[in-house]
Amino acid sequence: MNKKRWPLMAVAPASLFLAFIFAIPVFQVVRTSLSKTNGLGEAEAFSGFDNFAKLFSDPIFLPNMINTFVWTLGVLIPATVLSIAVALLLDLKLPGNLLYRAVVFMPWAICFVFVAIIWQYIFDQLFGPLNSLLALILNKDIETAWLGTPSLAMPSIIWVGITLTIPFTTLVLLAGLQSIPSEVLEAGTCDGANGIKMFFYIKLPTLKPVLNVVTLVNLLAIFNSFPIIWTMTGGGPDHETDTFPTYLYQIAFGDYDFGKAGALSVIGLLILSGMSFLYLRKSSVSEML
Repeated sequence: MNKKRWPLMAVAPASLFLAFIFAIPVFQVVRTSLSKTNGLGEAEAFSGFDNFAKLFSDPIFLPNMINTFVWTLGVLIPATVLSIAVALLLDLKLPGNLLYRAVVFMPWAICFVFVAIIWQYIFDQLFGPLNSLLALILNKDIETAWLGTPSLAMPSIIWVGITLTIPFTTLVLLAGLQSIPSEVLEAGTCDGANGIKMFFYIKLPTLKPVLNVVTLVNLLAIFNSFPIIWTMTGGGPDHETDTFPTYLYQIAFGDYDFGKAGALSVIGLLILSGMSFLYLRKSSVSEML
């Protein structure tokens, strides 16, 4: 057997099995999106693209999609940059390094709903520690409704999303840094690469495959993130923090319009598939260059 074909043959059974499992719910969702459904979500009759028409005519749809991209990119980009910096610091031989790593990874080990409840309390207008701290620093009364003010609600939940994304991203990047052979680093040092040059010319190029994978995983996870937003704001105030998963939940289990929810799911699948394809293609091209 051709050696190049052997890896493909080895993963083919598992790939076909996963594809089969994935195809069943996708087929059901597509079928639901093209059908008129009852209150139990059962398809009663073919309705064509009526559910998509209802979705596009919904005044909440377009702002919701904009909110989703603001939320996704607002969490993904800062979290990735900060995670690289934190991973570099944790890779240093510092006293108490194990303690620092435990502190960084701890938020990721706790249930996201519980963490969101804690942050909801921190942002509370009357009893939250954040307003009390700001009042102490500024020496005046602060009663900011962080989660109740349209202009502040999204930045507030984005901050929480960043804090919960950093641990996982840092963990993966730290593993990537520690996998760099010491001989490569020593060779770079001998050639005069240290500090910034060491990072940009040796560590970052070596980290690119790991960074590509963790970025794609975070992109999918953040786009579909539900517990943080739903726990803290429920999509409010006035749909200002409503994103794809919260909007989908309200349509399906608030309005019991499963056909419309199916149409939204299909759109989400197409968006994520397109974004993933473009990202992977760009990453592959950049690595070839």
